[in-house]
Amino acid sequence: MRNLTVVLSLLAVLGFSMSVLAAAPAYVPVQGYLTDADGAPVDAEVSMTLVLWDSMSGGTPVFSETQQVLVEQGFFTLYLGGAGTPVLDLAIFRDNGSLFIGTKGFITAGEYGGDARLLPAAVMKDYTKPPKTIERIKGQSPYKNWVDGILTGKPCASNFDYAGPLTEVANFGNIALHANGEAVTYDVASMKITSNPALNTLLTKEYRKGWELPC
Repeated sequence: MRNLTVVLSLLAVLGFSMSVLAAAPAYVPVQGYLTDADGAPVDAEVSMTLVLWDSMSGGTPVFSETQQVLVEQGFFTLYLGGAGTPVLDLAIFRDNGSLFIGTKGFITAGEYGGDARLLPAAVMKDYTKPPKTIERIKGQSPYKNWVDGILTGKPCASNFDYAGPLTEVANFGNIALHANGEAVTYDVASMKITSNPALNTLLTKEYRKGWELPC
């Protein structure tokens, strides 16, 4: 049995809205890659102690939890919040945003990927952003972009070919939160969950008469 302490920071926020928090289980998915001191991937069951802090340095721990985690060829997935102290309150993740935990540091981003930055700060200081190659919406208004698409016939920046799969991925993440730590496999072609068919009930709902899909 190996022991490892994993420290997470609350400086950044997770990618779901506060309106969803009340209905979602109090679990936070964590994925990572674990190596030994020589850099070789770990392939064993590991005792992990996970701690959430309110600051990147000199902060106060607000949550801690120890889990037995199966690590296979270095990769692991766990769900934070099952048996920690105190009980994990998802309200501590303010607003919207994302936190990416890497082997050399962190990437944080605000709502819709805005204000992305690298941590620690010294890494961001030496970083040069890539040139902008994706066309920007005039005035940053999706409504004007939609009207322009109607008038010119040019596809909108977030047309259904793009927005559909993106929404599908986001909703699949919400369903995974209801799987209580179970790995969930989704078949894109059939649009069905194959690992646990019972979860397919969360993919849709009962529509009112006359509004059934497909219509």
